[in-house]
Amino acid sequence: MSYRMQIGTIIMAILLFGCQHPVGQIDSSPVFISPETGSGKPWTSLDFLNDPDDFQFAIVADLHGGYRSGVFEDAVGKVNLMQPEFVLSVGDLIAGYTEDETTIDSQWAEFEERLAPLGMKFFFVPGNHDLSNLTMTREWEERFGRTFYHFIYRNVLFLCLNSEDPPDTHIGDEQIAYVGKVLAENPDVRWTFTFVHKPLWLEKDTGWEKIEALLAGRPHTVLAGHHHTYTKYQRHGQSYIRLATTGGASQLGGPDQGQFDHITWVTVTDKGPIIANLALDGILDENVATEDSIQLLETLMSGRWLDIGSVVVESGGFTKGTVNINLTNSSAVPLNVRGDFKPHSQLALSKGSIDVTVSPGATETVTVGIKAALPIKLGDLVPVELKISAIYDAPGRLPIVSDGTYQIDFHHSWQGPERIRNGGFTQGMEAWQTATKTPESGTVSGESENLEVSVSLADPAWAIVAFQPVGTLKAGVDYQLSFSARGVGQPGVISAVFKNGFAAGPNVPIRVDGQAKEYHLTSLTTSMAGYMLNFQIDGAEDIEAATFMLILSQENEVIVDDVSLRSVDKEKMP
Repeated sequence: MSYRMQIGTIIMAILLFGCQHPVGQIDSSPVFISPETGSGKPWTSLDFLNDPDDFQFAIVADLHGGYRSGVFEDAVGKVNLMQPEFVLSVGDLIAGYTEDETTIDSQWAEFEERLAPLGMKFFFVPGNHDLSNLTMTREWEERFGRTFYHFIYRNVLFLCLNSEDPPDTHIGDEQIAYVGKVLAENPDVRWTFTFVHKPLWLEKDTGWEKIEALLAGRPHTVLAGHHHTYTKYQRHGQSYIRLATTGGASQLGGPDQGQFDHITWVTVTDKGPIIANLALDGILDENVATEDSIQLLETLMSGRWLDIGSVVVESGGFTKGTVNINLTNSSAVPLNVRGDFKPHSQLALSKGSIDVTVSPGATETVTVGIKAALPIKLGDLVPVELKISAIYDAPGRLPIVSDGTYQIDFHHSWQGPERIRNGGFTQGMEAWQTATKTPESGTVSGESENLEVSVSLADPAWAIVAFQPVGTLKAGVDYQLSFSARGVGQPGVISAVFKNGFAAGPNVPIRVDGQAKEYHLTSLTTSMAGYMLNFQIDGAEDIEAATFMLILSQENEVIVDDVSLRSVDKEKMP
C-alpha cells in the first residue's frame, strides 16, 4: 500500500470512528428544571430573557482631544468584565494632527497596545483626530481598508460612517450613495444603528440631511461623539445620542452636565434597543471587597494608625513646643500618609505638610515644632488643624482611603485632684448611674474597661445618659474635662452637660472660649484620641451639687473611656 493510500485510510478511519462522541453537540436537555411546588411557585410568571436573537454590544466614546492616561485602559478591563458580543467606537482613537508618518505609526501602535487586552471584536470608526489630513487618511486606508463601511449582525444593520469625508465635518457623494445602496439592499432588518464621529445633525450643509432622508421610515438610532458632552436628541421620532468620553478631555462635571467617563451598553431586542450608560467608576469586579481589603479598611477606620500628641503649656502664655504624630502600620501592605496643616494666623510650624510611607509592621514619628512670636493665652489660641489621609494602595484594586481633619491639643498640666473618673466600668460602674428614655432606647454596659453604649432609637433630646455627681464646682476656677469617645457605627454626636443637683436638675451654664454654653457637643469619630474641654462656671456663685452627664441621642454604638474632670491651678493659668 502506497504512502498516500495509508494516509487516506487513516483519514477515513477518523471520519468513520473518531466522531462517535461529537464535540460541541447541542445539549437537548431542558433549559429550566424545577421541583414540584404544588399550586404556588416561588418565582414570577414572566418568561426568561433568553431570546437567541437578543444580543449586547458596547460603545466607547472619545479618548483623545485631551487624552487622560489610564481611563481607556480601565474601560477595556471593565468591558471584559461585562462580556458584550462586540465593541464599537465613535472615533478620536489617536492624537493625530501630524503628517509625520513615523509619529502616526507610533500613535497607532500605542492605541493597539491599549486595545490589545480587549477580549472581543472591536469596530473602528474614524474621528477628526484619526483623519486630520490626507497623510493620516492614507494611513487609515492602509491599516483598515475603508473609512466607511457596514455590517449586519443577527439581522441588525450597523452603518459606520466617516464625518471627515473631505472636507472635514462633511459626508461626500460617494459615501451617501454607498449608504443609499446598503439601505436599499437591507429594507427588512430589525434595526439600523448609525455611527458617526461628529453629530452632523447639529451643523448645516454637511450632507447629513441626505443621510437622514435615506434613513427615514425605518427604526434606527444614531450615535456620535466629538463634543465630549453627553446629550440625547429626538429627531423624527428616533434617538440621536451624542456620547461623552472614555478618556478624552472633560471637566467631569457629572451626569447632570453630561460630563463623565462611560461605556454605553446596548441590548438589542425585537422591540428595539435598550441603552444604558455605565460610568466607569461604577463597574466593579468581584474583588471590590475581599477579606484582606475589609481588614485594611477596618484598620484605617479604627484610627489605630494615627496618634497625635498634645502640647502641654506649663505656665504663662504659649511660646513654643513640639508635637509628635505617630503613624503605625499594622498591615502587610505599605501605608501612605499625606497631610497638610491649615495655615495659622498665630503660630509658625516647622512643617507645612506630611508625606510618609510607613512600611508593614512599622511606626514612623513625625515631629512638628510650633512657635508663637509673642506669648498667647491658652484660651486665645486658635486650634491647629491637620487634614490628613491614610491610603492603602494595594496592587490590583482600588485604593482604600481614610480622610479626616484633626486638631492638635494645647492644654495645661494637671494641678488639682480628679473630680470624676471612669469609676471602674468593668466593676459594676459603682461611680456611674445610667438611664434610658424607654426600654427600646438601647443598652449601657461596662466592657473591656470601656463604657459601651448601644443607642437603638434616635431621639432629638436624649435616648441614653450616663452620669455621676462631681461635688462642688467653684465659680472663677478653671476646669478641664477630658474623655475618649468613638462611634462604632455611623458618625454621631455626644453631649457633655453639667446639671445643678440631680440629673433632672437645670443645666449649669459653662464658659468655653469666652462664650457661655449650657452644653457642649462632641463629634464621635473613629479615633479614640482624648477630647479636652477647658471651661469655667458661668456665674458668680459656686455650684454645690453638680452632676456630670454624657448624653447620647443618635442611633449608634458608642465606646467611652478615660473620663476625667480636674481643676487647674489658677496660678499656672496665663
